[in-house]
Amino acid sequence: MSQTVAKNRQLEYISLRELEVLELRDIREHVVEDIAERIRDSEYNPARPMRVVPEGENYAVVDGNHRLTALRQLDTVSENKPIHCVVEPESVDVYAVSHASNQDEDTYAEEDLFDHLDFIADLRDDHTQAEIAERLGWKRGVVGHYSRLLNNVVTEVVK
Repeated sequence: MSQTVAKNRQLEYISLRELEVLELRDIREHVVEDIAERIRDSEYNPARPMRVVPEGENYAVVDGNHRLTALRQLDTVSENKPIHCVVEPESVDVYAVSHASNQDEDTYAEEDLFDHLDFIADLRDDHTQAEIAERLGWKRGVVGHYSRLLNNVVTEVVK
């Protein structure tokens, strides 16, 4: 998991229009609604910055996609609003950073079984179970269990 800790992080204010959702996991609408309500009631809290990686002219949000979606849904928030972000180097492992960030006790949307299955499905064509386990900080057996679940459950049932 050495890629999770980046040495060249920078704190920056980045305008809302420059941030893009990185679709590693599904956005949960009830979480977005809760965050939007909290922002309407007491403004956006910059104490927990979004984590982003450069992507062309913009930035892909690795941690904070529910907050980003909530901000975009609010009519009172300008696309020019500066958002406090931790900019990770382009070489960072986005899966490892996203997973580690979602283990935080202050996370807005905890990962669930479907997130774990999506991670495995996305990564297993190009990586061994051991490599996936290392990236996500899991034991190889955990990846094996999720892989068996993916292999043995009909896709339509999971959906």
